[in-house]
Order: sequence, then C-alpha cells, then structure tokens
Amino acid sequence: MVSVVIPAYNEEEYIGNLLACLKTQNFQDFDVIVADANSSDRTMKVAKSFGARVVKGGSQAVGRNNGVKYAKGDTLLFLDADITFAKDFLAKSYLEFKNKKADLACCYFDTNGFAFEIRMVYETWNRGKYIRQSTMLPDGEGQCLWIKKSVFKRLGGFDGNLRISEDVELIHRAVAKGYKFRMLESRFRPSPRRYENVSIARVILGSLIGGVEQLVGRNTTGRFAELIYGGWGNHNGKNNVQ
Repeated sequence: MVSVVIPAYNEEEYIGNLLACLKTQNFQDFDVIVADANSSDRTMKVAKSFGARVVKGGSQAVGRNNGVKYAKGDTLLFLDADITFAKDFLAKSYLEFKNKKADLACCYFDTNGFAFEIRMVYETWNRGKYIRQSTMLPDGEGQCLWIKKSVFKRLGGFDGNLRISEDVELIHRAVAKGYKFRMLESRFRPSPRRYENVSIARVILGSLIGGVEQLVGRNTTGRFAELIYGGWGNHNGKNNVQ
C-alpha cells in the first residue's frame, strides 16, 4: 500500500486538481494525508471533500514528517499540492520504483505546453536529474518523491530546521548512508506559478543559494534564499509559513 502525503498552505485553487487526479488513477491502493499549515482559505474543506485525511502541518519538512505519522502504507509518496499527472502515473511510477529496487526515487517534469523560457528551465533541470542520478549528490525534489517508509524512518525524516532544500538534504543524506536513489521515467506536471509570479531569475538564484546552504551555514542562508524567491507558502515573493 502507498501513502500519499501532501503538505499544503492556502492551496484551495490547486489542491482539488491534484486530488481529482488521484481519484481517477487506475491504481487505487493508497491513502491520502494532507498536512495543512493552518490555511486561511478553503484548503482543508477541499481536501476533506475528496476523502483525504487532514492533519496538522507547518513548514514543508514539518508537515511531511507529521503526515507520515498517519501513513498506513509501507511506501510513501510525497507530492506538492499544485502538481498534476496522467491517470496511469501512480501505477507506472510505483511499478518502476519496485522494479528498480530503489529505496527512494524522483520523477522527471512534464514540460509540454509551458512558455518557452519556463520549459527550458524545467528541461535543464530534467537533464541535471538524469546526469546526477547515480552520483553521491543526485538532484531531486519533494514535489514528487517516492521513498520506502522504513527507510524514511531510519533516516529520521526531513530536517525540520531547514526552511528550504529539505528535500535535497534528505536525498543526499540517504545516499550518503548507502540507500539507493533512482530517477523514474514517469513524468508529472509541475506548477509554473512561482516562475510566472516571482521571476525566473529570482527563483533560479534562490535555488542556487539553497544548494549552497547544504554546504555552509544552512540556517542563515535559508532565510536569505526565502527573501529572494519567496519560500514555501507564498509564490508571489514572500513567505508566510513559519
């Protein structure tokens, strides 16, 4: 069984699309947990209308960690609230995850239909994922992250002190401990709203700084990077989730 964990903050405009995608999957052996960070909109109401279990959230790291406490499955799938995918996504990606005997894995971006500049950003990211997947510093993200629950628990979950790049840090920590990371061929469609609302340059700069924070003074650079690209909880240039 798979447990889908979705951290959310004021996602009423987007989370329904994701939950509708989950409802129409041709693989249905999963439960859904939404970790809500005290949203001021209808996020919780929308989540409950789709039958999701809503639990207390916080930052992305804290929300995901808390969601896992209620997970029934032995495999976890972390999703961001604003992504979507085809109706065979879960079946194909779960099968590939099993067949590759991975301990944790990420998927590539579906870039069809995006503006040229945004598509190029995502395709460059896809290329980096492909090239680095077998190194000690693979590229991946929490937007769509598969991981065995037993491995997640042995790792101690996400670092709740990190404000950004908590997903990359978890992946690198897992690989350093000998766990097997793989990229899956199944693709999901990310939301381009941060690039559209904040600017491509600011998001890229913030992401680069987030990478540097894995090497030096991460608690200080995390806040600086948030000032640049907005952090989680606000895709318009500032962060509202503490």
